[in-house]
Parts: sequence; C-alpha cells; structure tokens
Amino acid sequence: MGLCSGFMKKAATPIRRIDQIPAQQAEGFRKLFLKALEAGVYLAPNAYEVGFLSMAHSEADLSETIETLGEVWPEVRADP
Repeated sequence: MGLCSGFMKKAATPIRRIDQIPAQQAEGFRKLFLKALEAGVYLAPNAYEVGFLSMAHSEADLSETIETLGEVWPEVRADP
C-alpha cells in the first residue's frame, strides 16, 4: 500500500500536459523544498516529481511532516 503525491498551485485551467504547467510553479516549489529541508522534511527535489508514502512511514512520521509543512507554508507564501 502506498500514496503518491505532488505539490502544485491551482491553475486557472486544468493542466493536461507538461507544457501547461505555469513557469512560476518551479520557483514556488523551490522555496517550499528549501524551507521544509531546513526544518527536517525531505521532499522530492524537483517541482515536477512526485513524492511517495509507504507503510514504512509511521503515524508519527506523517503527523510530524504535516505539522512541519504547516509551519513552513506561511513562510513560503509570504516570501515574494
């Protein structure tokens, strides 16, 4: 059992092809990646990769990750 995820801002229209991904997505993800890494959470290092979760991750791992991302998200959004 596993989960696959990615981080993307909502686009004005549905994204169906890679060439439809807004260019600024990569910079926004870079900020999130670096802030999360500083806080001890390692995400896939590319805005266009996906992250994988497996049964090897405990509930404590998930709770800590969610809490950490919740803490760094406001910093990412506030950073111009």
